[in-house]
Amino acid sequence: MTQGEVAHIHPSDGSMHMIFSPTDAITVLEAGWGERHPLAGNYPNMPVPYVFVYSPRTVEQADVVRQLLEAAAAYATGAR
Repeated sequence: MTQGEVAHIHPSDGSMHMIFSPTDAITVLEAGWGERHPLAGNYPNMPVPYVFVYSPRTVEQADVVRQLLEAAAAYATGAR
């Protein structure tokens, strides 16, 4: 479904969809940085840890989103 995509940005508002490790997805959701995609785990080939990440509003929040993107990329590449 995601065709190997780790993340994508929504140009209209700066929000993103990312695929995290299950542990990271829980951390993101519990910290309030995003919400689970409604089709995640409920649609064929849609990963369970597919998360909608809210758009950053400050430089500090942008840094957190950068860290989240790095975590998603590390999970996808097996770097951690």
